[in-house]
Amino acid sequence: MLTAFRNYSLMRKLVVALLVSILPGLALAFFSFALLAMFQMRSETIDRLQVLAEATAIHSAPTLLFGDAKAAAETLGALRVSTLIIGAQIHDKQGRPFAFEILTTTRDQDRLALAFVRNLKRAGIDARVRSVDATQFERRRIAFDFDMMDYRWEQSLSPGNEQYFYWGSEAATQEGTRNYMGVQSKAVDAMIAAMLSATRREDFVAATRALDRVLLSGFYVIPLYFPPKQWVARWTRIEHPSRTSLFGYLPEAWWDGGAP
Repeated sequence: MLTAFRNYSLMRKLVVALLVSILPGLALAFFSFALLAMFQMRSETIDRLQVLAEATAIHSAPTLLFGDAKAAAETLGALRVSTLIIGAQIHDKQGRPFAFEILTTTRDQDRLALAFVRNLKRAGIDARVRSVDATQFERRRIAFDFDMMDYRWEQSLSPGNEQYFYWGSEAATQEGTRNYMGVQSKAVDAMIAAMLSATRREDFVAATRALDRVLLSGFYVIPLYFPPKQWVARWTRIEHPSRTSLFGYLPEAWWDGGAP
């Protein structure tokens, strides 16, 4: 290589020497500009994220104050427009994440809870599923030792005193009642009292509907599903009344149309 360089013309030697002296400087300059651009981009990204964080915090304050999970999800959902954010989480004033545990005891409850958890994570809420045996589930349910659980309140066509057992303020602190969400509302108590003291059907229906609206406005539960119809498989010879009971289908009222 050195012998070949000696055989170069003077002009060619000057060009090679110039390139050897310039290339390291160009490489250093390119590297410096790349680092400067990277640091500037990082600084701009931090500034943009800080503005987004402050704006999100301002809009999240009322949701944390009133426990409005829907509004919190909408606030964090707005962050999807930014390609700089791959995840977000809500924290309270003490810096603790907005998190809770879902208590389950059956495979069906596990499936529903896990699907719910996946959606909550998209809203920045850290929810976890805790599956226990039936005995432990009952013990924790009776003692109100849970954050969230799957439950169904059975209702009759003529609501009565059991509504105090379900939603009354006194039942909120009595273990063994079904006021699992801990409702303590004067409005709810007043509607139950009005319902029980009604002497006319119109007053009874109005009080019952008002109780329903008050409970819905409290966001005490998250409805899972409501099928408007019941699907039943039967033999073609089995007949049933033309009108379905308000309770749903009643097999004990069906009969064998092919019987002699």
